[in-house]
Amino acid sequence: WSGFGSRDFGARPRDYGFYPNHDELQEWRCAFIDIAVKLGVSSDSELKSSARDILANTFGGLWRQVALRNKLLESARFLHKHSPWSEGLHAIRAKNYFDRKNQEGKGRQVSIELIELESELEPVDLIARIQAYVFPARHSHWGMDPEFEIEGTETYKDSARRLADRARNLGAEFAASGRSFSELGEQLFGRDSMSLVDAFGNGLAQGTPDIRAYWGKLIEYLDLVEQDVRNYAVFAGFIEAVDSADRTVAQELLDQCARHSEMRKVLVWLHAIQSFTEQDLDRCISVLECPDVNLRFYKSLLWRQEYAHLSISSIYDLANRILNLPFGDDIVLEALSMKLHKKDEYADILGPEFRVIGLKAAIQRFQRYKNDTGDSIDYALEKVVSASLRFDGNEALKLEWVDTILSVAEQRYGYISDFEETIQTTISLMSREFLNRVFDAPEEQHELRLAFIQHGGVDRSPMAKVDVTHLIEWCRLRGDDSVWAKITYGLNHWSTSAENKGTSLSEAAIQFLEASPDPESILEVLAASVTPNSWAGRSRADVMKPRADGIAKLTHHDRPDIASAAKRVFEELLVEIEQIRKREQQSDEAAEQRFE
Repeated sequence: WSGFGSRDFGARPRDYGFYPNHDELQEWRCAFIDIAVKLGVSSDSELKSSARDILANTFGGLWRQVALRNKLLESARFLHKHSPWSEGLHAIRAKNYFDRKNQEGKGRQVSIELIELESELEPVDLIARIQAYVFPARHSHWGMDPEFEIEGTETYKDSARRLADRARNLGAEFAASGRSFSELGEQLFGRDSMSLVDAFGNGLAQGTPDIRAYWGKLIEYLDLVEQDVRNYAVFAGFIEAVDSADRTVAQELLDQCARHSEMRKVLVWLHAIQSFTEQDLDRCISVLECPDVNLRFYKSLLWRQEYAHLSISSIYDLANRILNLPFGDDIVLEALSMKLHKKDEYADILGPEFRVIGLKAAIQRFQRYKNDTGDSIDYALEKVVSASLRFDGNEALKLEWVDTILSVAEQRYGYISDFEETIQTTISLMSREFLNRVFDAPEEQHELRLAFIQHGGVDRSPMAKVDVTHLIEWCRLRGDDSVWAKITYGLNHWSTSAENKGTSLSEAAIQFLEASPDPESILEVLAASVTPNSWAGRSRADVMKPRADGIAKLTHHDRPDIASAAKRVFEELLVEIEQIRKREQQSDEAAEQRFE
């Protein structure tokens, strides 16, 4: 464990605590191995699985301590004798792979004992092979594929194909063996995402002589399993194989899935993408409003190229249906953002229909704003809003979107801590409409909206992306000199770069100042922003001084009115900074006295 910041405790520095010597470390690790082995053969399946997994993950590190090697070899054989230790096989195979890869460059030797142990841990029984090569939630090419070599012409794609082929063959072998699904256990529908189970399901369909009967057994076993989270990859692989051989039977199986209380939750995912039709879309829509249906699977229907052949009216209808469901706006926005990903922002990728649905989703999503965390939804929302506002049409809906932002800002007293990119993009593309709604609002609303453009952002002002020339033009057309100072609060005041050798006034702030009919009022606003919002761990005075120096440069401005106002403001700032520095010094001296 390592902490951040100071490790002092009063006058006594704190270190990291106990440092064991070689013998103490060996004793501790032996105790760990003994506990892991004991749990690894216990009757509690969860403890058994966790202990085996933990020991496998730490095997390579423990092997470096030569004194532990015999104990590790004995432990591995003991665990494997009790039940095949597939996790250990993967860990040891991976270590052997990297040792072989690095033996020339780094002088690392491949251990003969580990090569022999790898051979001993190789599963022979069918069930053991399935557990080793199909079910691992986290697998590596170098751990599961003995043929994998990253050098030369070998690629991960080749290895992935071999792993999938082996899982498919194991599925076919299992189906042909007539063995019960109960022998595989609940891992068949494990909680973790397993990339090879779909290939295994594909093999099941290829290996059985009676598709319908075997499908019935698979469904029957699913209904017997009791666990909260299920993985349906085996069903998706099964249906994909059937669809390739007999589409009529595949459609019959999918209809059964639509009627099944659990399978319909992931119905979209169970369809074979390469042959998806309007009929399949109708089936998916028919279960859309059923309880607990996973809407995230419907997201791909709205943007992936594989579904581009479906009629636009059907997809538009689907998007509207999703939008009317709880949290459906997130699904629509994420799907449309994927449709826009890495596309030219000046090309109308969405088209008129989806620009409408995108704005509706944005309005609906923003109306239920509640201190959202993370940037993913802001990214999706910004992409969709940007694409929807750049093109003509939907003017009433665009204004409704602007009104929605302002309405939420009023409810939160002018502060919105999230969706910064979305808000900035909206204001930059609709600056005139936005500012008109701020300054034409009734007095109470006006104050809240003014607080929003002046203080509403966390990192940057909501108006950060607006071209300053547009702001100057709007202020001039407004014909009210008082708006200039109010707008100044929303500008980016300061810039820091190597060229400027520190902090200076931004070009936008200077340009706005020079265009203003009352530069003194603008300088008052700029002087107020010299005081930082946060200076944790630093001297407040030290943060203010470079900004004050930025204003000092204006004392040499070509315009006398700007130079004169800048000189007065700068002198007042110097007095304030000096007073703050004295208070900081007094505070530091008091703290030192308390410590002594």
